[in-house]
Formats: sequence, C-alpha cells, structure tokens
Amino acid sequence: MAQSAFSFIKSSFLFKNLKYILTFILFLFLPYVFYGIGINLFQIAISPGDGVIFGFPSKIFSSDFSLWNPFIQTGTFPLKDGGFQSLYLPGIIIVKLFPNPFGYNLLLFCHYSMAGFFTFLFLRKLQLHEFAALIGGISFMFCGFLTAHKGHHTMLMAATYLPVILYFIERYFSSKQFGSLILASVAFSLSIFADYAAVSMYIGMVAFPYIIFRVLTENDSTKNSTRNILLTILKISIAVFVVGLLLASVQIIPIIESLKYITREKISYEFFSQYSFPIKLIPILLFPYIYGTQSPNIYTTQYFGQWNLTEMAGYMGILPLILAVMTIIFFRKKNYQIYFWSAISIIGFILVLGDSTPFYRLMYKIPIYNMFRASARNWFEVHFSISILSSFFIHFVLTSNVLNRKRYFQVISILFAIIVALVGFILIFVKDLFDNPDTRMMWIENSQLTSSAVYIPLILMLLSFILLFLLFNFKNRLFFKVVLTFVIFCDLFSFGHFHDFSYPEFKLFKGESIDIGKYLRDYDPNINDFRIYPLNLDDYENQLYPNVNLLYGFNTVNGYNPIWVKDFSNLTSFETSGISEKKYQLLGNSKILSLLSTKYIITKDQNDKFYLEKLVINTEPGDSITIAESFKNKEWELFSPFSINAKSVVLKTDSENVSLIQYPFVIQPASNYLIKFKARFLEENFSDHPLIVDFIGDHYDSPEQESYFDAGILSDEFQEF
Repeated sequence: MAQSAFSFIKSSFLFKNLKYILTFILFLFLPYVFYGIGINLFQIAISPGDGVIFGFPSKIFSSDFSLWNPFIQTGTFPLKDGGFQSLYLPGIIIVKLFPNPFGYNLLLFCHYSMAGFFTFLFLRKLQLHEFAALIGGISFMFCGFLTAHKGHHTMLMAATYLPVILYFIERYFSSKQFGSLILASVAFSLSIFADYAAVSMYIGMVAFPYIIFRVLTENDSTKNSTRNILLTILKISIAVFVVGLLLASVQIIPIIESLKYITREKISYEFFSQYSFPIKLIPILLFPYIYGTQSPNIYTTQYFGQWNLTEMAGYMGILPLILAVMTIIFFRKKNYQIYFWSAISIIGFILVLGDSTPFYRLMYKIPIYNMFRASARNWFEVHFSISILSSFFIHFVLTSNVLNRKRYFQVISILFAIIVALVGFILIFVKDLFDNPDTRMMWIENSQLTSSAVYIPLILMLLSFILLFLLFNFKNRLFFKVVLTFVIFCDLFSFGHFHDFSYPEFKLFKGESIDIGKYLRDYDPNINDFRIYPLNLDDYENQLYPNVNLLYGFNTVNGYNPIWVKDFSNLTSFETSGISEKKYQLLGNSKILSLLSTKYIITKDQNDKFYLEKLVINTEPGDSITIAESFKNKEWELFSPFSINAKSVVLKTDSENVSLIQYPFVIQPASNYLIKFKARFLEENFSDHPLIVDFIGDHYDSPEQESYFDAGILSDEFQEF
C-alpha cells in the first residue's frame, strides 16, 4: 500500500515538475528581495523618475479600462498617447484588484519574474543544464537595462516578452505543434499592449532573425530547396508577427490614424540620435557608478556623465560578461546558437553607440526604426544575448569534459590581466579625457579607491575571478553553485537596487490630505466644471502636477506625456513634460486660458506669483486715450526689410534681418495699456517667423512684456488682437 502510494506521488504532475515549480517560486521571490526589503509596498511605489508623475498615476487611471482621459491636456485619447496601457489586461486586472502602490509593485515584480522564468524555460528548451538556465534567467531579469528602466514601466513590461516569444518559437521547433506559434503571437501582441512600441520593434529585430536562424540550422540545405526554406520562414513569421499585429490591431490602428495629427509623426535626425551611448562612458561596463548616480545613497556622487544614467546603463554584471566572452573563446564551435547570440550582441552594441558611429545615419533611413529615439535602449538586446551566452559556458563546463584544464587557466589569467589593465587605465588615465575642469574634478573624486563607486565593483571583480579560478575544481559542488549564484545576484544588486533609489511616498495612500486638493474641493466642489494649470514640475503631489492629478480627479490643461496633438501643442507651447517655455505669454493670454476652462493656476515659484499679481493689479478700466492710430503719427519708426501703404505695413525677413516697427511713448505709473492691432500672415510657412509685440525700456524689459503670435493663433485673414 505504502509502495503504491509512493509510486503514485512519483508519477504525479507536481512531482515530475517539482524542480520547475521550485524554480518558479524562486523567480517570484527574487524581485521582492531585490527591490522590496525595507519598503512599505502598500504606501510606496517602486516608480522612480518618470514613474512618479507618469508611470504610477497612469496605471491607477488605466485600471478603469477607460479609452478617454478627461484629466490631462483638456482631454485626450490614451490609445494614441502611448504609455497608459489602456488595453493591457495583466495591468488592468492586477491594479484593479489592488488599486494602490501594492498593485503597481506586484505588477512590476510579476514582470521581472516572468523575464527570469521564461529565460530559464527558453534555455531549458535549448537543452541547457538547469543550473546554467537558472543563471541565465537571473542575469537577464536583473540586467542593467531592466533594472535601470524600472521607472519606465511600459518599456520594462514590453521587454519581458522577448524570452516568452523565443520559448514558444523554440517549443514549436521541438514539437511542431502550431499552437506554440499562436502562443508566441499572443505574447507578441501583449508586448504591443504593454505600450512601448520601440521595444516591440526591438523584440522583432531579435525574434525574426532567430526564426530564420532556426529554420536554416534545422534544415539540411542539401535536402530542402530554397523555396521550402523560405516558405517555412514565411509561415512561422506570419503566425507570430502578422497574427500578433492583428491581435493588437485595436491598439495599433488608432496610433496609425493619429500620426498626422500628433507631434511624433516624424522626428529629426537630431531627435532620433539623442541618448546615443558615447565611447567615453565605456567605463560604466565595469564601474556602473563611476560617473555618479542619479540618487545618491551609498554611492555619493551625483551623476555627471552625458545624458542620464537610466538611458546609458550598460552594466550587465562582471561574471555574466566574462562568462559570455569565455563561451565564445572555448565553445563557439559546439553550438550554432553561440554564433547567433554573439552576432546579436555585437549588432546590438553598434546600435547602442548610435551617433557615435557613422553607421547610425543609415538607420535613420529605415522605416519604423526611424520613428524612435534613444539608441542606448538597444542595451536590451545586448544584455539578453550576454545572459544567453553566459549560460552556455556554465552548461558546457558542467556537462562536457572537453575543456582543457591548462588552457582554461591560461585564458582566465589573460582575462584577469586584461581586466586589471583596463581598471588601471580607467582609474589613472581617463581623467585626462575631460576638458571641463569641474567634470574632471568630479571624476577624480569619484575614482578614488575610497569611493564606493570604485571599491564595491573592485570587490565584486575579485570575487568573480576567485570563483572562476575555483570553477574547474568545484563546478559540481552544490555549495559552490550557491555561492556563484549569490555573487551574481549581489553584483547585479549593487547596481540595480540603488539606481534611482528615491521612490515616491504619496500622501493619498498614507491617509493624508494635500492642502491644494482640500482647498479646491471645499471652495469649488464641482471639480468637473473647471480645469487647473499647475506650473511647477517639482513637488508634484502637493501641486497636483500632471499626471499626479489623475489620482485626485482634477482636470489639468497640461500633462506629462510624450505625445501631443500638434494644434494644441502649438497653441499652448506645452512640451513633453507639460512645461511651457513661454508660460508667461500663456498666462498673460486670458483668451486661451479661458477657452481651456482654466480657473485655477497652481505654483510655488515666487516669480510666477509676482507676475500673476501684476496681472490682476489695477485691472479696472480707466480713461481711454488713443496714443497712436494708423501710421499718420510721424513718430513711427520702421526698419527694413518692409513695405508700406496708407494703412498697413508688410513685415518681411531675409537671411540676416527681420522687420521692425516701433512707436515710442512714456509709460504712466499705475496705468493699464490696451494695444489693439489687426494682423495676418502672407506666407505659407509663417510658423518659422512669429510676430512679436514687445514693451521695452529702461528697467522694463522681461519676457512677460512680450507676446508671440505664431501658427496656432494667426491665419491668412486679418483679425484683431
């Protein structure tokens, strides 16, 4: 009886898959250890940077499954905006169940777990050893790209579907079950619904070549015609990508339809090449915080490198990088996969460099790819490739006896010498590459051996090489495997955990109120009858800055969003962040603010306060006196190029000059001036030449005395201003 019960347990599904179940539980637990220890996950969202004012509030809003957002930009369609994940079911379900920071954190952690576990499953499908697959999963789920972009929740969540898609593609090749391709297409569509289109494109840039590679390596070209090979590639690609695009068409079609109306229809090369990885930042591959950190903590120096560390983060850990190199050195001929992932990592790195190489100008010619900026985000493909390659080394070391002991130690010694030489060069000579004396001084201070940005990576490098020297003798010891895993985890933790370490503590979820919100509700409870205009990006919650206003239900005229309707952007001059460089001109234009139903302006900036006070002082109309009418008064002055008739002047521009017409008069104290004139544009491309009305005089010349009239306001018909 006991024996039959034991046999039943052994044959049960749970027992057969016990290792997979335990591995799955481990991957579920690791993100909490990596990010959550010491943090109240019910009050604090793991959403630094853009995640504070966009990521977290947008997720709370989109859990209502709404396709119209009345709260920002005077109302907008989230499907065309990007980033709201309005149709992303995993996000909607989890955040609907837990509409607070815990729901957001749980969603984030689940995606990290998915990235690790499906990388593990993909590597197991490639017949790699379980321990090698485990290392690959951990290396990818906490690589620099995924951890640095934890504040870009859409980018992170879309990226986690790459190993899912590759797993189902590989499962199709091993089983020939068409259902696996359908599951891959569902995963691809979910990456699109995750709402960061550039990453879905990066996934296609890896998955499509992988399909070609697998068809070519599986088929014997002597037995299969070129036609059959091409048909197979076409069939699999259609099943994965075309079906995936069709499944996500409800998200894609509104984006395509809106392109001609929005600010991202086409981008310039300068915008396209932004956030290219400069050669000068190569040291961060060994010392991730050698250029400082965006959130000083145990790493004390503020980031002083080019662009920002979130976008530049190329750190993938010391051991994964070295193991990947050793895979290429020792085992490249043992598996075609090594050639493929080596090629992906090299091509990805070339793309990462962006405008640092002439090659990137060719990429600007490629449709779809040329719609996205930030080439350094191609670290995504590089880091995934390195994770795969490092797993192959561990696999062959554990399962093969072909590795020559003497050659192994020779290569390790050479690599150790190379790393020592690189470290020496970085710490001693790189300071001479800085032209700016302030930047040079910051580098010198942060590159001392006493700096945590130096001694922590040095300790990790030393531990990594100790393990590599011990690997040959202790590779099959359980304790050694645990230590190896722990060192890799700590290595990645030393960067990913501390990057953008400042997380928001929303008062709303601590049961506290904000003064402005309380005032508005008490004084004007019909909050749907008006809009507010928050001016300051800092102190986001206390000033209801977009998109934090989504949490409180107040409507704003601006918003924090990468996509704007062109006409609205031209009219208001709002930029991506919701800030306007011409805010005083906008504040002084009561017609536009009234049209936008703006009733309250929120600021804590004293300059804003003084300007707004000046707008409302002495607003009662006084005696009307005409200072100048038409051009009969001889005091008018005109400067070429221009032409004139009895009642109007045509202002012109040439390559060096603009027309100028001016009238001098004495400003009386405590008086208001109403300037009236009629104007129209004669040129089609008038947006390049705004009409400016400006008061100027001694002690009286600042931006608030100017008004710009551009394409959003003027037309080719006369109108009064």
